[in-house]
Amino acid sequence: MENLPGNLGIAVKRSATESGPFKKARQWTILLVDDHGKLISFSRFKEAVIISASMLFVAIIAAVILFFLYKNTQNDNNKLQDILTTSQKKTGSLRNENDILMARLVISESKVNANYANKKASMPKKPLDNDSGIRPSAKPALVKNNNKDKKPAIVSVDNFNVYYDKDKKILSVQYIINNKNLNTKISGYTIVILKDNEVNQNEWLILPYDNLIEGKPSGKTGQAFLISNFRKIKFKATQLTNQNRFKKVTVFVFSNKRELLLEKDFPFLIKGL
Repeated sequence: MENLPGNLGIAVKRSATESGPFKKARQWTILLVDDHGKLISFSRFKEAVIISASMLFVAIIAAVILFFLYKNTQNDNNKLQDILTTSQKKTGSLRNENDILMARLVISESKVNANYANKKASMPKKPLDNDSGIRPSAKPALVKNNNKDKKPAIVSVDNFNVYYDKDKKILSVQYIINNKNLNTKISGYTIVILKDNEVNQNEWLILPYDNLIEGKPSGKTGQAFLISNFRKIKFKATQLTNQNRFKKVTVFVFSNKRELLLEKDFPFLIKGL
């Protein structure tokens, strides 16, 4: 009799040998044991490590890019800060030069006025012709006495300008108060009145506001000043839409004792900003 089981085993071994060896794919598995002895398996460890490494690499790349962007932005800010500092220094120097030039201008004007006054005082007076038998009139003597009683102004107002900002609706009035007596300091107050006519005082714009007495400010309020040479004055009126109705601007300068030192009219002419 034939040995059937033996032949069957030989055939199975031969078939397995002919089909070639079977290689199982490697797979990493992490086994965790909890407090109760239960096993917890984690079979995707390799994939998790690769994903984590990739995310770390991307994070490092992003951090490097952000660092370079930050450095470039910081360098640009430093350059802009240097430019701003330089511009501020130039602006300060230009303002100082402007103040020096204005002071020289005021001194030159005072010298010219003083020379003119001295020259006028030194001119010989014409003698009266009494041989003609004409009696001189008494009116010139009265005029001469009035001129003696009137005190010369110790301040002057120059560089008067009016500006209007259409976008912000702001009217700006600017002028310079000059001290004609450079040996002493002058302190006081100044007020401006914008007029559309000489009749209706309720339509006048007073900067800053003050009560009117016979069409003039009382001198109790105003922008204070203390000058040795000159002082630039600025007034602003906001939310002004009908600025073209004004025709004239009157500048008043009072002493600190509320005495009127100067009253001067200027035409209302708006200049561009």
